[in-house]
Amino acid sequence: MKQIAPDYYEKFKCIAGDCKHNCCIGWEIDIDEFTLDYYNSVEGEMGERFKKYISREGDAPHFCLSDNERCPFLNEKNLCDIISALGEDALCDICADHPRFRNYFSDREEIGLGLCCESAGQLILGNKEKTNLVCIYDDGEKESLTTEEELVLKLREALFSIVQNREKTVDERIKDAFEFFSIKPKERKITEWAEIFLSMERLDEKWTELLLKMKNAPELTDALTFENEFETVFEQLLWYFIYRQFSLSAEDGRLKERIIFALESCLFIMKICAFHKKSYGSISLDDIVEYSRLYSSEMEYSSENVGKYLKVTAVETHKV
Repeated sequence: MKQIAPDYYEKFKCIAGDCKHNCCIGWEIDIDEFTLDYYNSVEGEMGERFKKYISREGDAPHFCLSDNERCPFLNEKNLCDIISALGEDALCDICADHPRFRNYFSDREEIGLGLCCESAGQLILGNKEKTNLVCIYDDGEKESLTTEEELVLKLREALFSIVQNREKTVDERIKDAFEFFSIKPKERKITEWAEIFLSMERLDEKWTELLLKMKNAPELTDALTFENEFETVFEQLLWYFIYRQFSLSAEDGRLKERIIFALESCLFIMKICAFHKKSYGSISLDDIVEYSRLYSSEMEYSSENVGKYLKVTAVETHKV
């Protein structure tokens, strides 16, 4: 078994109380059975708090959020009382792992950092160098993958080469990636993009407000003119979506749907940034990180939304 990750992976650090979009606010956090057994054994004040603020109702045990959707163990300094009282090892699996994601192959685990985290976003999109995959664990055994998995990894390597070709603009690289799969991309106005995402489940009011503004906005040109530094930012964004989303086609076999979702995710965030630049006259890396965070939170962390989008792309692919 091998564990594979982007070369920036081990540089990640949680910024805890300095985070503007705390992952302990607005997310219902399930508690795994092993950690729940441990929480049940804790005595004293923390033990009483666990009994009071853990719900056993629903599909899985979870922390009971307050009226303002804060985790009951998130204190006024936006720090975790569980860590303060019991140490980081006392966190449940979801809290300990976030914002990491994991994609599994038959003899390989691929790990990454999700863009829903602003600290991860700064690390990923602020990277000036071409991203590479590295092995962070190797048991020494020869890797054994299925034929389908080997095909996906081979195609992904070709895609990485396309998206990291810095002799071309990111727009051109996205077109090359579509052509690599013989896909004719759907041409959409910015209002059509907004309508698609407005039809899906939405969690953050900021996301809804942005989509409504875009829906009622005049049509924007497809060509985006950013300084060279932002070409690198969007390259990293594109690489991220291919690594995270296209890799899942090894499991479900939806090669074209997954690559469309990856490429169009990057395209839509670029549209949002174009809209921002037209509205405010300029755009910064912080703005791009924030829009990427919003998109990732609303789409990548909702299996329902991803499923809906894959259905849309499946219909369009069959029409080509």
